[in-house]
Amino acid sequence: MPERTTITEGVQIGVEATPGTATPANKRLRTIGFTFDPEFNVRVFRPSGNKFPAIAAPGKEWMGGAVEGAADYNELLYAIAMILGAPTSVAAGTGTKHTWAVAPSAIQDPKTMTIEMGSTVRAEKSAGCALNDFGITYNRDEVNVEGALIGKALTDGITLTPTPAVIALQPLLPQHVSVYFDTTFATIGTTKLLRVLEAAHSLSSRFGTLWPLDAAQPSYVTLYEVEPSSEARLVQVADAAGMSHLARARAGDTGYLRIESVGPVIGAGPQTYKLAADLPVKVTDFGYGDSDGLKTAEWTFQWFDDATAANAGKLELTNTVPTL
Repeated sequence: MPERTTITEGVQIGVEATPGTATPANKRLRTIGFTFDPEFNVRVFRPSGNKFPAIAAPGKEWMGGAVEGAADYNELLYAIAMILGAPTSVAAGTGTKHTWAVAPSAIQDPKTMTIEMGSTVRAEKSAGCALNDFGITYNRDEVNVEGALIGKALTDGITLTPTPAVIALQPLLPQHVSVYFDTTFATIGTTKLLRVLEAAHSLSSRFGTLWPLDAAQPSYVTLYEVEPSSEARLVQVADAAGMSHLARARAGDTGYLRIESVGPVIGAGPQTYKLAADLPVKVTDFGYGDSDGLKTAEWTFQWFDDATAANAGKLELTNTVPTL
């Protein structure tokens, strides 16, 4: 009997029509990886006079885990949808433009996935999977994604969905990335920052889980939105441009950050692969650092509801995947 080895185990996803209802995982991702970390709440009871407990009572059971990997223009569509929901998608020349506006108050449910993991030796799955945390970090060495997974209780001993479609790869490379910071939403994307060493943006703590007393439900019933945490970071050389956020921090002013990645031309063009994060932000922390002997200014921002932008942030992704 063959042994179960980690190197031969893959990950497949399926977009759920009904949140939490398992669907065949008919797509295979190759740059963004998921890991499962099953979670159990077990209450142990030790009666009076006993040195050891007598009862272990299982309570809540769900799936935790992580997402991490290299950023890819095509595969990012699925990861972003798992935290911000289905995008607005329109044909754009030779590609498709997918847009997510981060709603300050309107309901914005995730697009849940069924994730299968394993090999022909043994496999498992979790339905109702979303990303509770997700972020992208950009520097000149790499562009990486990371986050936290949440899903329904593990189903063990499954047969993997056969012949999953492989998503075409188009890596998002460090040399594609530029960073802009402007003082008005109307001019966002105008003023390029020339000494940014690292940039990042993330959303976290997006969802709560509903646990009713219902014997028919082996895991949580649904996800719902809670107050999220948001962050953007810039590590800049501490020159005049790198210190320009200090006055804005002291005044509590909003700035408009764009982190933009422009990749190769799609097909015959003129459309290109693209990822742009447009974020209305305010400074929440600042410190000095060192990067290979360069003194750096390290700024932390939070995303803010902004009337002129009409949202608390927007992500725009252009690729060759027409729909989820």
